[in-house]
Amino acid sequence: MFLKSMNFLFKKKSYKTFNLIVIGSFFIVSIIFTGLLNIFFPIVFQNKIEIQNYHNSLYGNSETGCSTLEYIDPEVLFIGDSSGYHSWDFDLFAKKTQKKVGTCFLQGFSILSIEHLLNFLQKKNLKPEFLILSNSYRIFLNKKINEGFASDHKKYLSDIIDSKFQKRFQILSKYLRGKKLLKVTIPLNQDINVYLDNIEINKVNLLVENIILKNKETSGFKNYESLKKKFYDQNFYFETHENYLNLLCNYISKNKINLVLTKVPTSIQVKNLVNKKQNENDLKVIEYLEKCTTNKLYSNTNPDDFKINNKYFILSNNNENDYLKLKEYMNEFNDKNYVTSFFDFTHMNRYGSQKFTNAWLKKNNFIFKIENK
Repeated sequence: MFLKSMNFLFKKKSYKTFNLIVIGSFFIVSIIFTGLLNIFFPIVFQNKIEIQNYHNSLYGNSETGCSTLEYIDPEVLFIGDSSGYHSWDFDLFAKKTQKKVGTCFLQGFSILSIEHLLNFLQKKNLKPEFLILSNSYRIFLNKKINEGFASDHKKYLSDIIDSKFQKRFQILSKYLRGKKLLKVTIPLNQDINVYLDNIEINKVNLLVENIILKNKETSGFKNYESLKKKFYDQNFYFETHENYLNLLCNYISKNKINLVLTKVPTSIQVKNLVNKKQNENDLKVIEYLEKCTTNKLYSNTNPDDFKINNKYFILSNNNENDYLKLKEYMNEFNDKNYVTSFFDFTHMNRYGSQKFTNAWLKKNNFIFKIENK
């Protein structure tokens, strides 16, 4: 009888020990798996991008973009066009504000595409604390100029939702979106610096060759005189687009999101051409937004608050000798006193994005500090 009792107790104790070992092993494996996932998921994600595509994301034309929102649940969400994408250093922004940042920039984006973008965000149940709309000159241009991009954006966002890459990680997405696994800005390193230097020099060569010698379009314009005519044309005007603003207001009001509408840098030539008309329209947009949303609206309509050097388009004519002098100046590697911040008329480079982000946060970081209290 005694031996039977001891045998029973031993078995009971062994069963408990076995359970503890199983539970402990599962716990240890989970910790190891989580650690490895945090380390290797960004690498796996980035390795899905070809190196040229990875470099191209410096200029807003890669396949990363909005797809990162499949794995990030942002507290601050940036939207806008390629000019907006170029203007920010998002990881620097996240570090200084202590907020989790996500982006969904669309090439050629305007307020006409807001319905498709908001549908995408709602399907993903994304409700950031702040929505930052980078207000380039394109955002509120008239419908005739912008309407061609909207259908493309609808298709692009649908393709992200249905992508095979997304479906492979669907089981992990809920877990992943709670983590800071992805960098949304490519850090400046030696490899990127070489790429930037090469593309900067190549850009100047193209300017001289195409604009002056071949009179072809570069940066979307044949030359500066053509640029001026385009901006002064009667079809080139700004609108408030109240119907589309209402969609934005409903989304931010329903989800208690704070909207930040801020201008981003552009070349002095474009700024001089559009400033008056754009500023007048921006005031109407802000006035309308203040009426149609119940949430906080932060706006910055003065581009002069951020003085960013523009090394390229310092000329207002197309004199061949001036451009050749510019080419010679740009190829002068000993010039340490002036670092260019722009890639072309309307896009900054990575150096410029760091400078702008620092300048913008110096003026506006209080917004996020107040909200954190």
